[in-house]
Amino acid sequence: MSLLNALHTGVTGMRVATTGTAVVGHNVANSTTPGYTKRGVRVQTADPVDRYGVAFGQGARTSEVKRIANDLVNKRLALSTGRESEASSRYLALSSVENTFDATSGASLSNLLDDYFDDLNSLTADPSDRSRRQEMLVSADRLARGFNEAADSLTATGDAIYEELDQAMIEVQRQLDEVADLNRLIGSSTTGLGRADFQDQRDQLIYELAGTIGVTAQFQADGQATLLIEGHAVVSGPNARSLSLTQYPGGLPKVELSTDSGVVDVTTQLGGRFGGLLTASTQADAYLTDLNTWVDTFVTETNTQHALGFDAAGVAGGDMFTVTVGAEASTFAVDLALAADPDLFAAAAAATAAAGDGGNLAQLIDQEGSQLFSGATRTAGDALADIYARVGRDVSRAQLESDRYGVELSDIDALRESISGVDLDEEASNLMAWQASYEACARVITTTNDLLGVLIGLGA
Repeated sequence: MSLLNALHTGVTGMRVATTGTAVVGHNVANSTTPGYTKRGVRVQTADPVDRYGVAFGQGARTSEVKRIANDLVNKRLALSTGRESEASSRYLALSSVENTFDATSGASLSNLLDDYFDDLNSLTADPSDRSRRQEMLVSADRLARGFNEAADSLTATGDAIYEELDQAMIEVQRQLDEVADLNRLIGSSTTGLGRADFQDQRDQLIYELAGTIGVTAQFQADGQATLLIEGHAVVSGPNARSLSLTQYPGGLPKVELSTDSGVVDVTTQLGGRFGGLLTASTQADAYLTDLNTWVDTFVTETNTQHALGFDAAGVAGGDMFTVTVGAEASTFAVDLALAADPDLFAAAAAATAAAGDGGNLAQLIDQEGSQLFSGATRTAGDALADIYARVGRDVSRAQLESDRYGVELSDIDALRESISGVDLDEEASNLMAWQASYEACARVITTTNDLLGVLIGLGA
């Protein structure tokens, strides 16, 4: 083995140590960068050279600068991010809806219903008393307005959710396109640090998209990633598909994914913030449907009974309440004519009844305890309580899921950090090791150079 070969060997060691030092510096500089994955250097023995039947070593070489990452953990992190975001966004949205159904409020629908029946009972003291009739109609109006406000609040929640989704969709599409671009760069990159940096940027976008629309990721051997929504590829290699937000005929949000043959509806398959908000929107719409059904039954039964009675002038009663079909809760109101003239309230049971007759009034009061709702199985109060209970259960379930997935995400994130995060103490130790290696290789070169000087001197 010649002294020149020894020089070459020392140089290869210095090159490896230089690369190692550069990697340590890159790790330290990005120790606080969100989503950064620490780098490691893979060093291999250089291929030997055969001389005179003897294999002479050629030092070392850097075979790869790689990311210290676990694809399984990264996939789990994306999945957990989507689950936590979906649960928390649904919980926050439903929490605002829950305020509409606050049973402890004096203006709750249940209390307004009780006030209405209480004033009907008070009217029995003197059904002909115009002021008592007016008080009862005021309570009826408050009840109707309470349902109006609840319906308007639920509608506003749905509108706000749609607006939030609409504004977020532009950013989602930008991120999908950027992931596709980064996949292209990763696939064409030949440098270790550059490729790893592109992967870090790409993975950070994946986590953000998982939190927004619940994508899952599949990592390929070449470093590229495929993003999926329940089996539908939204990003594959350097190609990204388009997502669009529209509305179903009933007004609920709808998300469609472009395909080669058209579009596919992925509304119910989305996770993340989109999935949570879409679920909350559907649930809010279901609560509104429940209110509409309750009002429709209440108005139908009340108007039917009111029409069987007679007003102060002995005229058959008309409608006590009015609604618009399909929007019962938001249009629920006391009949305009009755609201303007309390004498039109049909309290009497017969046209020739005395002024103080309350035969029909008693029938209206009896409706409070009659099972007229939910297929003649629930009273008005029971049916209303069922709606409140449904909202409460949904909110409680959403909160429990939010807490559970929050803990799961924290655990997975901690696991990823233990594998891929930068430990400054470890990097300091690595830096000293590379420094020592560099200095030792430099000493080899210096010593070899001295020996060459002696050899040259001898030749002179």
